[in-house]
This record gives sequence, structure tokens and C-alpha cells, in this order.
Amino acid sequence: MLLNLAGGDCVEDIKKLEADDGFCEVLKKAEIHGLRRKVRRALLRRWRKEKTRTVPSPSSIFRYLAKFHNKEQEGLRQPGKAFIPAPNEHLQGLVKINKDLAAFSGFQNSESTATLDMDATLVATNKVDYIATGKGEKKDQRFLDECNRKVKKPDFVYDADKDCFICPAGHMLELRNRTGDDKKIYQARSEDCDQCSYRSRCCKSKKGNPRTVSTDSKEPLRQEMVEKMKKESSREIYKKRKTIVEPVFGQIKKNMGFRGFSVRGFIKAGGEFSLVCAAHNIKKVVKSIGYKLKHLEENKLVPMAA
Repeated sequence: MLLNLAGGDCVEDIKKLEADDGFCEVLKKAEIHGLRRKVRRALLRRWRKEKTRTVPSPSSIFRYLAKFHNKEQEGLRQPGKAFIPAPNEHLQGLVKINKDLAAFSGFQNSESTATLDMDATLVATNKVDYIATGKGEKKDQRFLDECNRKVKKPDFVYDADKDCFICPAGHMLELRNRTGDDKKIYQARSEDCDQCSYRSRCCKSKKGNPRTVSTDSKEPLRQEMVEKMKKESSREIYKKRKTIVEPVFGQIKKNMGFRGFSVRGFIKAGGEFSLVCAAHNIKKVVKSIGYKLKHLEENKLVPMAA
């Protein structure tokens, strides 16, 4: 499953996972989580000559997969007919392990129903395809000196090296506080704000406190995404998301009221969602037919011969 998510087609593509530093870091932490110090050291000493691997090699994976094949059952297969071989002891053991893992996962993070907001994507890697910036992250194209608009967060420039923000007047907002939910608050000095010409349009505090800017540890990625979305090629790609994906899920979740599955299991849930998609498609067909009939009455649409 992990290999498919990474874009692999065969066992040899396991190198794609090994090349993902973020994935390897997460997998290593998961492997040693909860282990005693002695056990963790033993795991580190299993590699010789400073050669390490996070995921198994292709050859070891092939040897592992071979254990699940039953040669006797394969001999019963008939050409041109579907055949499901009986599971051997190794496959039966894997089924028990999966049941234990599913039970443990449900106990740690229980969900009574599966929803459309859940997906099976990897998020704890160093890959960054899209970071939501939000409406407040878009920079106003009007210059502050040419209008009376307020000073917003996008007007502040983030300096990743110094971990601070620079205001439009050139003053520095240093890190003042960090909360437990990874939120960081930057604040300017009082003497800088008191003498600033933008104070009336910038400082929001009723007590007269200097300007603050709130953000989190993903601010460098967010700033990088803002610059990326300025490119015409990026905007063209993002348009496809708004026209292809978002309207469909919005219709299904909001208008049709489908927010949770009533069955369990991948196959059953897939079947239920297929029915939902069919209902959505039927509504589109009915709407399209109504649109054509309306324009036929107004002589705006001429039907073509079959």
C-alpha cells in the first residue's frame, strides 16, 4: 500500500520509498517507539560498515512474498477459470496480525463512522505538493502609500534565517511566545510602532500594544507556496481542482447530505459510494435534459439527427 502511494508499480520500485527522507524518518520513529533503550541499540547495531536501510531490499521482499504462495493450490488452477487458492499457514498468520493492528488502531483513535473527510494519504513526509494558504495570505496589490487600506499579514515579510517578520516600515517583529499547539506569536517593539506612520492602519490592540503576527512552524512552506501560486502554470493546475473535484464533493456532502458510510469494509463502502456517485450522475443527466428542453422551446437549440 505504501509503495502504491509513492507511485511504485513493482517491488523494484521500493527505492522510491528509500529515497523519501521524510517517510524514512517517520518509519524509523515508528519502529523504535515504545522500545527499551537496550532493544533500540540492538536494532542500530544490526547494520555493518555504516550501511543502513529503512525499508527491506527487493530481494528480501520477494523471499517474504514467496512464503504466502501454496504450490499445491497453484496446481489446482485451471486455465480460463477464476481460482482463489486456500490460504496457507503464513497467510492465515498475516490475517491475524492485521486484525490485531486494526483493533489497536481503532482503540487508539476510535471512529464510529467513516466519513468523506478521511483519506488514505501519507502526510508525514518531507514532500510538499500543496500547503493551504487561506484568503488572508494573499497579498493586496494596492500599495500602502497610494491608498488607506489596512496593513495585513501578507504585507509582512518572513525572514526564515532570523525567524522574524519585517513590517512594511522596515521594523522587526521578534518571536515573543510559543504555545503548545505549535503556534508562534511575533511582536514588534513599542517604540517602533509609536513612531510608525502606519500605526493607525496597522495596530489593532485597544490597549495600545504593538503589532503582533501569529503563525506556526509551517510559515516557510506557506510563504513558498504563496510564491509558487503566483506562477501561471500553478494557477492553471489549481483551476482543475476547483472545476473537477471540489464541486462534486460539495454537491454530495452538502446538497445530498452524504457525510458518512452506513457499512463497514472497503468493498462495501466502495459499493455504497458507487451508488452515491450514480445518484449524482443521474441528477446531472436530468438537469442537462431539462436545460436542452428549455432551449428547444425558445428555439435556441436545434436537435441533431441520430
